[in-house]
Amino acid sequence: MQHKLITYEEACTLISDYSAEEIFSSGWSQTFRAEADNRTIYIQLNGANESLLTEEKQRAA
Repeated sequence: MQHKLITYEEACTLISDYSAEEIFSSGWSQTFRAEADNRTIYIQLNGANESLLTEEKQRAA
């Protein structure tokens, strides 16, 4: 798994581009998931601060 801090604006763009679905929400924090290019990405929004992008590569069948 790879992790990367991204800006709130970058996170919103990724959510929109990949049609990510919200899978968790608590207070100001939201987590989204999307499938893209044979990988799963998770995007965590934490208010208007930095967001976290987590990328998980799919295993070959």
